[in-house]
Amino acid sequence: MHITKVKRTKKKIIIDYTVDGEERVLRAPENPLPAFNLAFDNLAGLICEICHLPAKFGTGLVVLEVKLTDKGNELVTFKASKEVDDSTDAFKFSTPNRLTSFPKEEGKCSPPLKEAQVALITSLIDEAAAYVKGDRAQGQIQFPADEDDSDDDSDEAEPTQGQTLQFSESAANDQGTPAKKKRVKFANL
Repeated sequence: MHITKVKRTKKKIIIDYTVDGEERVLRAPENPLPAFNLAFDNLAGLICEICHLPAKFGTGLVVLEVKLTDKGNELVTFKASKEVDDSTDAFKFSTPNRLTSFPKEEGKCSPPLKEAQVALITSLIDEAAAYVKGDRAQGQIQFPADEDDSDDDSDEAEPTQGQTLQFSESAANDQGTPAKKKRVKFANL
């Protein structure tokens, strides 16, 4: 199994991988083991190093995706988000491609990641492989009902049992306009 992308959203884990040259995608709402999320969280410092950001920028940084590509040499790209104090939207960004080892061919390249940095990525890849094989925590991923996930086109959340919807008094007394009757068409059988 060769993993090419690991992504976590508010609702699911997405892992792209190949087995014997066949591309596969796993989209699962099951909770990962704690080591999976820890492996993701440990990458925040690495992202700061790659982007030449101060270490304190890693506080509150959420790693969303790790993508591995092979263009003669294995490259890695990270996607992350960081909350902005005066905005409801997070600052989302991608890192530049970085080599995970020394290039095999001569040419222009950025310096490869250090052994300890590659070990952080390998840890996540190992956890993702375990997730694909079924090593997961019990239960489904829990997410707040008011948050939206840009990957899904899901329906609006239904009120929970006992939850009341608030209407204004004028709306409650207003009869409104009756709905038009629809004609029912039957196909010839």
